[in-house]
This record gives sequence, C-alpha cells and structure tokens, in this order.
Amino acid sequence: MKRSMSTCLLAATLTLGSLIQTAPVFAEETSQTEAQSETGITLTRNEDSGCYFWKPPSYSHRSDIMTPEYYVFAGNLSEADMKDLIDEMDAEDALNEWGSSITFITPKNGETYSDADVESFETMISHAPIKNIKLIGIDDGAAFINNKIADHANYIAGMLLVNGTQEDGIEVDQAIPVYLVNPDDNSKAFYEKANAQESIASDLQKTIVGEDETLADAFANAYDQLFIRNYRSHNDLTEFYNLPALADRENTLEYNFELTNSPVFEDLDMTYNEMVHQSIDGLEGSDYAWFEYIPKAALEAEEKTVPLVVTLHGNQNDPRLQGDTTGWEELAAAENFMVVSPEYQTAEDHGYFTQEGNTEIYGKVEGMGDDGVINLIEMLETKYPQIDPSRIYVTGLSQGGALTSYLGLKYNNVFAAAASVSGVNSRHQAIEELQADYDGAKIPFMYLCGDHDFFQMIPVDGSSEHGTKDLFDFSIWEKDENTHIYSILTGYQKANGFETADMDMEADPYFGITPTETEDIELGGKTAHVSRLAQDGTTYMELVAIEDQAHWNNKAEAQYIWNFFKNYSRDTETGDLVVAATKAETSGPSTTTKSIYLAIGFAAIALLLFVPSRKKDQANKA
Repeated sequence: MKRSMSTCLLAATLTLGSLIQTAPVFAEETSQTEAQSETGITLTRNEDSGCYFWKPPSYSHRSDIMTPEYYVFAGNLSEADMKDLIDEMDAEDALNEWGSSITFITPKNGETYSDADVESFETMISHAPIKNIKLIGIDDGAAFINNKIADHANYIAGMLLVNGTQEDGIEVDQAIPVYLVNPDDNSKAFYEKANAQESIASDLQKTIVGEDETLADAFANAYDQLFIRNYRSHNDLTEFYNLPALADRENTLEYNFELTNSPVFEDLDMTYNEMVHQSIDGLEGSDYAWFEYIPKAALEAEEKTVPLVVTLHGNQNDPRLQGDTTGWEELAAAENFMVVSPEYQTAEDHGYFTQEGNTEIYGKVEGMGDDGVINLIEMLETKYPQIDPSRIYVTGLSQGGALTSYLGLKYNNVFAAAASVSGVNSRHQAIEELQADYDGAKIPFMYLCGDHDFFQMIPVDGSSEHGTKDLFDFSIWEKDENTHIYSILTGYQKANGFETADMDMEADPYFGITPTETEDIELGGKTAHVSRLAQDGTTYMELVAIEDQAHWNNKAEAQYIWNFFKNYSRDTETGDLVVAATKAETSGPSTTTKSIYLAIGFAAIALLLFVPSRKKDQANKA
C-alpha cells in the first residue's frame, strides 16, 4: 500500500539538485501577533491555535534537529502566568543555550483539557518533521498527557510531568523517557513498563522519579538527564525531514520514530570548535566554515599519532548535522581520533551556511569547494601537529558521499580509505575520467546504502520498489542519472586492481559485481548484506546493503566504517597503501623500500664475513 504523505513533501518532478532539507517553523507558517511582557520576553500568539510561544533571540550551536522544542500543558494561563512559569522553571538560560522554543498549550474551552486539545496539539505539530519534541505537564496538564497522549507518544522524545495522575487500564507499546515528580502509582508503573522494553536505544529509555522538588530543580534535572540527551529520528521508510509528524495519523503512528542519542561534549571529554568566517591557507577570502570535534586526549598526544576523519554533509544540509548525528563524535572520543565537518558547498550550490536565508544564524559564509577540503586538511595538520598524516580518512552522506567517492580517487595520496554512505553519483563524469586513466595508489573503499533509500541507488540496476517508487509512484532512478552508482564501484575496482565487468545482478542482487565473499550481519538493529572484494587475503572494497533503511545515517555505521578504516594507512613519502595486518605496501615495494632492503642485505653480508662467530649468531637471530 502506498503511504499518503503530506503535500509539503517533494513533488514528482524531484531531482537530486532540488532536494533540500526542510524543517518548517511553526511561527513562520501561521498568522500570529506578538505581546511584549513586562520583563522583556515577547510572547507570540498563533491565531489559528490560540497558543502562545516564545523563541529566544539565540540560536543553537548544534544541529537543529537536536534542538529541544518544548510544549507546556499547565492549564489556562494568562500571558503573565506563562512568563512567570518560565521564571519559576528557571528555563531561560536553557532555552537560550539551544535556541529552543517553548509553546504553551491552553485548554480550548478555557477551563479544562479535553479531546479537542489532543487534536489541536497534534494538528499544531503535524506539518513539521518529527525531531525533538519535549512535553512539560503540570498538575492537570500532567494528567492530560498521561491519559490522552502518552499511549501513542511514539513521536515524543522526553517529558517532565509534575503531580500527574493516570486512569486505570491505559496500555503502552513504546518507550517514553520521562522525569516524574510526585507521580501516582498508575503513572509511575505505566512509564516504568514503557521504558523497560527491549530496544537498541535502551540506555535512553529512562524513568526518573523525583519527590517534592521545586519546579526549577525538576526542570534542571530533566534538562540535564533527559532533554539534551536524545531526539527522535526515522530511518525506515523515508528521510526524517520528509516525514511530517502525524500528517497521516493512522500510518504515522505505525512508523518507528527511534530514540537517538545527542552527544554531550562534556560527558565525552571533547572539545567542540565552531570555525565560522575563517581563512583557509591557499584559498581567497575569509568566510569559510567548518566544525571540529576533538577529544581532549588527542590534544595531549604525541605528534603524528592521531587519525583524522573528514565527514561531508548531504546536499544543502547543515554541516553540524553530519557531525552530530552520525556517531562519529562518540566514536572519536572512544578511539581518540579527530573529526572535522566542513561546509564545502558553495553559494552557487546553495550550501546550508551559504544561503541568504541563514544569515541570521552565522552570517553568510562561502563554501570551500571540493579541492578546498584538501587545503583545510593541510591547514589542520599544521594547527594540530598531533594529526597522523598517514591516517586521514574521508566519509560522507548523499552528496557528501558523492564527494567522498571523488576525493578518494583524486587524492589517493592523501586519504588512506574512503566510505560513502547513501552516496549519489553527481560527480560521475569526473569519476569516469579518473577511472579511464587511473595510475594512482590503491584506495580501500566502502559503500553503504539502505534498500529503502529515497534515491533508489540499490539495486544498482534501478529495480528498487522503494524510495520514490514506493512513496510517489515514480522512479527517480529513471529520471536522474546521478542516482546511478555503478561507475563509482567500477572506478574503485580499477583503482584497487580488480578487473571490471558489465553489471551482473545474478552475481550480486544489490551491487551487480561478483564478490570474493559475502556475509549477513546485524547493523544498528537492521540486517545488512555485505559483499567484499579481496586480493591475497586483504579486503579492498566492502559493499553493504542495509534492509529497511532510508537515505540517512545509521549511527552503527560509524563503528563499522572505522573498523574498516583502521586497517589501512598511507605511506606519506611514496603514497603507497599500508595494510595494518602485514604493514606492507599492497602495491609492492617502492624504490625507496627496495633500496632499504639492499642496504640491509649488504650489511648482513658484512657482518657474516667480518665479525666473530658469536656476533654472527646474534645477527642471524636478530
């Protein structure tokens, strides 16, 4: 059955070039009036819903999908009461820290909450993507959430409920992280059951109970322990930004809005540097942007001992989105390597930070372009002498995956390995040119893609029944050659010394290439089919098809990619590939290496001829 999707989704004439990450803002889409409170906070009234909200003048320093958006059910409050409640919660700093909005849901009948308020609330959020919705319920508002919303709250990422009660017999089938203050027995048992369910996100499924706390303490505890630590994402049917909350309520409630962790840098002992309006050596201008994620332990490491992973965002996405949502931050902290997420898209390509519409966030910046990424790497090696130039890796999502594929081949002397996630082939002409005359070093390559990918990259023959074909009754693969990835695969086959051939879907039903070996694995709660291409026991290509995954990051992929990356390094003098298992250049000894072998040989002969027999024995043992 085809799903009925909101009209805010992409039209049937969609091409890769038109894909934009959209996150509609409630305040901008509805009629509204503003009322200045005596203390300076401007409350805005939505004329359609009658609700008031406030968004502070600050902006989030993190990806906007992780920004908590608070909805408060606290009865029939006046504007002054709403401001007083923000003061009582001592929430202003927290709202400013993330650039969060807070919306007050007052009873439609002016007295008590009813079913009409459920409909009003769900209508209010229905046009925006599921992201990071948080609920705060106080007294009757907490009871209303317990009895009317909690049993179908698969789109809620966390709640603070104060003095809530719950009727008998309400069942739950999804986890809801919650901070409860003075709950009754029914509601406490309800949430404990909800959050005891088995899940890959079980560490986020928390039921925390406080007793007799002030509202300020309750909000602070909920904020620190729940609100800033998770969000909801959808990665099964389509991309999270293409799936409006409750646009089609009957179907939407069946979707898996997965709890996903938001990295907390303090917990990770990591330094986060926002580098905006910066110069890059070798590039004109001073309006470039990139984001650095650096474990503090890496800054204390010896020179040339710390790997660097460059991660490239999708088309018109926020570069912070790629840093925050991929799992690379957490992995970097655990494995002690550095991560950088650059704004490579230029103004002409409508990069996120280069668009006029984002000037109020950071001011308009300029994309550094494909080759500018290499300039940035060279500058980072000077800025951070801890970076190991032999272990620099590149990965990226979608359009960033396309750039990853291109950079890996073009700059095979810089990168030790490359991994494309849901990568399109928008640079197919350049890749085909590189493939035609390729004479560089081997470059290990991993390609990962979901079989529900919006752009239908796999199977590579365009036979996917999912993606646009499932959602809109047309196949984007038939309309846009940038979704055809086979030339990427053959390009890396040639670079790694494998013979290329015509596409053969019988040899591999997803990638059309005859593998050396195959394996099915579990990856982030999903089944993945792995096809490997190896020579002499060394894998140089790994192609991964993931069941029931859309065109987006799966955090478990970061660990899987890293396990692949760390097998390889690059001889910075010769450009040869070094494989960790043997520490030998897979492309054969270089001229320099051969000279060293000869020198060692002559030295050994000299020892055998001229030193005493005891020393000859020691030399032979050595």
